[in-house]
Order: sequence, then structure tokens, then C-alpha cells
Amino acid sequence: MAKKIRLIKSYQSEINKPETEYLAVVKEYNEKGMEIRLVEYTEDNEIEYEHTLECDSDFNPIREEIISKSDEYSEQKTFKYDENNKLIEEKIQYQNAWESIKKYERDQEKRCVIITTFDEEGEVEESSEIYYNEKGEIITRIENDEYGKQKNKVKNSFDEKGILISKEEYSNTKKPDKIYHYHYNENGDLYAVETQNSRNRLIDWTKIVFDDKNRPIEQVNMAGTKLVIEYNDEESEITETYYLANGTIYNKTKYKKNSEGLTEYEETSDKITRYVYEYF
Repeated sequence: MAKKIRLIKSYQSEINKPETEYLAVVKEYNEKGMEIRLVEYTEDNEIEYEHTLECDSDFNPIREEIISKSDEYSEQKTFKYDENNKLIEEKIQYQNAWESIKKYERDQEKRCVIITTFDEEGEVEESSEIYYNEKGEIITRIENDEYGKQKNKVKNSFDEKGILISKEEYSNTKKPDKIYHYHYNENGDLYAVETQNSRNRLIDWTKIVFDDKNRPIEQVNMAGTKLVIEYNDEESEITETYYLANGTIYNKTKYKKNSEGLTEYEETSDKITRYVYEYF
């Protein structure tokens, strides 16, 4: 049985300057694998950002808090459930004393969830409708403004195995603004995405190439930007290089994996991030 991660600590330092290393990020998880605490630190070991999540005995989130000192922003969320552990209300309180309440209504016959957001005076701010198929996959999501007018809509299509094969994105129009077509190889891995406009004209594409071990080694898009992935199995290293359309290297990152396949450190042109794992 694989060990369950309880804590991940990320240490950052400048290249070739180990004395500059400091604790940058701490992530804490519960036994269900849910992230229950995220803390970001400055180089002076001061908390810059903190996100906490509290769950009940069924691992349902009941309280969530975000505090960002750099953005001078904070919010608190509380969640309520019905007797079947279905979410029925989400209350958001902001630092300026404003609040929003999201209420969830379910229509089993239509396989639909309607989420309505109210302000502190009980006025509708916005709403959304989420429709599912018999397998529980989201087939349509509609976002409406305070007057019930559609702002945007997404429609998904799946094959008989439940694999996403197309997605349509709408604004407030009847015709889709963009249509995405997803293509998979015999191993079920995504190898191409085609994007069309409302006139079925191809406006973008992305292609992924795999090696003989079925690992992605190259990703290129219509604009000509490219991601190249190189594997050094002897050193357990992976290098990702991003190229601009003119062939210039935009970014290069090297990852070192440990015996469990987790990232031990990553190196960019200007910094090194080292990861330490603690387990239950």
C-alpha cells in the first residue's frame, strides 16, 4: 500500500547559493488526500498567504479561510449539508463585512443542480445550472447574471467509456464561440486538441508526441510554441524546455524524482526548489 502524504515542505534558494535557502511553502493533507492547509512564506519567514480547510467526520468541508497579506484580502466560507451529505448552502464572508450566500437546489428528474448566489440583502447576484448525464458526468453548465440572462455556457460530449471527446463554449449567443475536439491514442492518452470557431474554421490546435514507453516527449501548438520533455532514467531526472515560435528558449526546468516517483527538487535558470515529504 502506498504511503499517504501528510505534509509537503518546499524550500527555495538561488542557483549556486545554498545559503539563501528558506522555507517557502507548506502543504498539509488529511488522510483522504485533501489539502487542508497551504502556507506561503516570505524570505524573512513571515506568512504571506494562508489557506485552511476544516472538514467533518465524513470529510465534508465545513469551514474554509483565505488570508492574503500581500493582497490585503481575506474571506471565510462555511458549508451546510442536508441529511444525505449533499451541499445545500455556502456562505462567504469578506473582510469588508460584505457577504454572499450560495444556495444549491437539486432536481433529480432533470439531473440538474441550480446554484444561486445572493448578496447580504438577499438580492440575486448570479446563478448557474449544472446538468449531468446518467453516469454523473457534467454535460452542460450555464452561468447567468442577476437578471437570469445567460453569460456563458459549456457543453461537454463523452464517448461510451466516459471520455471527453468535445467541448463547446458559448457566451450569450446561440452558436458556440469555440468548439474543442479531443483525440486519444490506443492507450487512452490525449494526443491532439483541435479548436474551431462558430463557422467550424480551425483556429488552433495542439499535438502531443509520445516515446516508445508512452511518455509525452513533445507538445506543439498552431502558434509554433513547443514544449520538449527529456527523460534521464539513470538519474531519475526530467527536463522540460519551453520554446517560443522563433526557437528561443522561454523557460527550462529540471526535475529530480525520488524512489517513489515524487519530485525531490526542481531547478530553473534562477532558483532551486527542494521538496521534503512527511507521511501518516
